[in-house]
Amino acid sequence: MHIAYDSQIFRLQENGGISKYFVRVIENLVLEKDVYLTVVSGIHKNEYLINSNIKYSGIFYFNFIRKLISNRFYDFTSAYNFFIEKNKLSTNKLDIIHQTYNGYELYKPTNTICIITLHDLIYEKYPNDFSDSNDVLIRKKASIENADHIICVSKNTQTDLINYYQVDISKTTVVYHGVDEFEKHNYRIVSFPYILYVGKRNGYKNFKNTLRAFEKTKSKQDAKLVCFGSSSFSQEETDFISKLGLTNDVVYFKGSDIELINLYQHANFLIYPSIYEGFGLPVLEAMANDCPVICSDRSSLPEVSNNCALEINCENIKSITDAMDKLFYDNDLRNKLIKLGSENVKNFTWKNTALNTLNVYQKVIKENKLF
Repeated sequence: MHIAYDSQIFRLQENGGISKYFVRVIENLVLEKDVYLTVVSGIHKNEYLINSNIKYSGIFYFNFIRKLISNRFYDFTSAYNFFIEKNKLSTNKLDIIHQTYNGYELYKPTNTICIITLHDLIYEKYPNDFSDSNDVLIRKKASIENADHIICVSKNTQTDLINYYQVDISKTTVVYHGVDEFEKHNYRIVSFPYILYVGKRNGYKNFKNTLRAFEKTKSKQDAKLVCFGSSSFSQEETDFISKLGLTNDVVYFKGSDIELINLYQHANFLIYPSIYEGFGLPVLEAMANDCPVICSDRSSLPEVSNNCALEINCENIKSITDAMDKLFYDNDLRNKLIKLGSENVKNFTWKNTALNTLNVYQKVIKENKLF
């Protein structure tokens, strides 16, 4: 079986959940017999791919390469990316191409089975949260229609896909993400007690309600709210934090995956109040690092938390406040959730993700041979 992965996500992300997912799946499939993999990266700077032992076709985008391929007269980047994709994906021996993102493909081989992974339907549910919604949704719709099979990362995402795009359920398979194994950090990068918030903070992430709830907690007298994410507080967020009187109680932290691991391991708990998630990997990452979790009781999060987190009505501020104070001051509950969480993550391994993905490949190849 010859499986290929295109360069889309590796060109788009320096790091991030989707590129990590593909790297972890590929790392595990490399170990399988009778599976031949072609991975195309194009000109990229994806940290997960760089730090893996995966053989791929492409160039790491560092300063020298940037100067070489891009100047004021001509940018060779697009030309190189198209050349390498066509060169590596045009073989007639290819059984499947697993496109790594929806709608950005440079080159799609003809007469090859196409599989995509659908991570969420956030653009469909919250189009006003994104300035590029129309363009993304046009490409995404085309990608869904052109795919021979669609892997969904949760049952909730599968249901959303069927409802929004009227896709036949037989064209879909649910394959859960895995979670990394982490080394224990005995040192702390944050010395004070804190509650941890991880990820983006726009509308559906429910960050403002988290701030409103934290402002009403008793625990804010004994701990700060540490927010780990890709972008610092906007002026609007800074003003809102100030309005609530939380300027000295809410801290923004940006760092590497190593620093995030440290924050998980020494946090009092993770607060993950999203209204909608396609999967919710931070919930599992926290559990894998012995960090108890408070999370929403909707979308995919009950699937992932599996009754091993303290669930909240994320749109009810009192529900969030009560849960935060309860978990902060109840050590028995914290220890119970830590134990439950450590058992829960055993169900979510990257090896299982890879093998279940391989099962999808085999199933789709078999079905196509019947026609």
